[in-house]
Amino acid sequence: MSFMPLGPMQEPRPSDTVLALIEAALNSDFVAVRRLGTTLVGSLPERERVGTQERLTRLFRGAGGTRPPHAMAPLDVKTKSPLVEELPWPTGPLFLDDEDSQLLERFIAEAQAADELAGAGLAPRSNLLLVGPPGTGKTLTAGHIAARLGLPFHVARLDTIVSSLLGDTAKNIRGIFDFVQREQGLLFLDEIDAVAKQRDDARDIGELKRVVNTLLQGLDRLDHRCVVIAASNHGHLLDPAVWRRFPYRLTVDRPAEGLRASLWSHYLSLDPAEASIANALAGMSEGLSGSDVAEIALAARRTAHLKRTKVSFSAIAGALLDCANGKFSLPTIGELDRDATLSLRRAVGERFGLTNGQLSALFSVTYEAVAKDARVKRAGGKQRSGLAQQSGAAADGTPTAGARDRRR
Repeated sequence: MSFMPLGPMQEPRPSDTVLALIEAALNSDFVAVRRLGTTLVGSLPERERVGTQERLTRLFRGAGGTRPPHAMAPLDVKTKSPLVEELPWPTGPLFLDDEDSQLLERFIAEAQAADELAGAGLAPRSNLLLVGPPGTGKTLTAGHIAARLGLPFHVARLDTIVSSLLGDTAKNIRGIFDFVQREQGLLFLDEIDAVAKQRDDARDIGELKRVVNTLLQGLDRLDHRCVVIAASNHGHLLDPAVWRRFPYRLTVDRPAEGLRASLWSHYLSLDPAEASIANALAGMSEGLSGSDVAEIALAARRTAHLKRTKVSFSAIAGALLDCANGKFSLPTIGELDRDATLSLRRAVGERFGLTNGQLSALFSVTYEAVAKDARVKRAGGKQRSGLAQQSGAAADGTPTAGARDRRR
């Protein structure tokens, strides 16, 4: 199975983009201005792209005076705080396996052709449900889809709009959907399980049913141009009627080993020649989420940058050993002495079953040194076993059969 980032759309010629951008600005088409401006920046040389993209994002987020009055985000009934926040498009890559990539490509293709499909009597329902544990990339996935569609990324954290006052939560949900009907953008309903739980709780006094019904009505009122992505950490808690409103569903789980290798290679900026290191780290990081891998890798790179040294793969190995033992840890900053490094190398090798070549690459020592240490360790084990047998005890300290007979 191969792994790949969610690919960008084919870029038009820069001259066409410039003309379309000018036309959109003259027509006050702010969504098109955003999309075309981002496309134009993406065509710049890499050395200019990052800084220009950051400046463009600040312009978009601070351009309150250039947006029409009705573009204001809805406010909470009680606190008057915004219910929807516009986030910038993500700049990091999105890694997917083939099956998930194909599903998202189909979702994007239908959303892009919504008007054409509607004209043929085949209007799509551009609703996608992402289900999976925290840290697996649900928000990142939604942000990438918004970027691919060239739409503002509107995020509503539904756990923050629940009000203690009866009826206010439903009013907040209606406000969000009224906003989405007015504005061209992608709506991301984060933690939808906060307002979409099954309506079979005998202790409920009716408020939960009212909130879920309001959510369903809001989804049903949306036209074919609206794009809605919802995320849940607990898909089994969702009301069955909510599931039916999302024809596209994707389980976002912790990455498999091959995908972890791609993540390590990307976040550590490894060369193709260092694939063995990425593969070793992938095998050692079973059970970690994509965000866990990114945090550990970037912490190691920050330390290397500040110390003006190379990235310490041995420090990463130590952090992964802690993770495997149930304690999430970032790579250590300080240097280990020779004995501590040797002890760590042996512990990592035993815990993860690494080859001598993998240990050599991770700990920056020669293959011969690792092999020699392995021979010394085996010889030491045999010597201890022999001494134990002579003293009437097994290697683990339990009495041997002969010793037990002598004791009798």
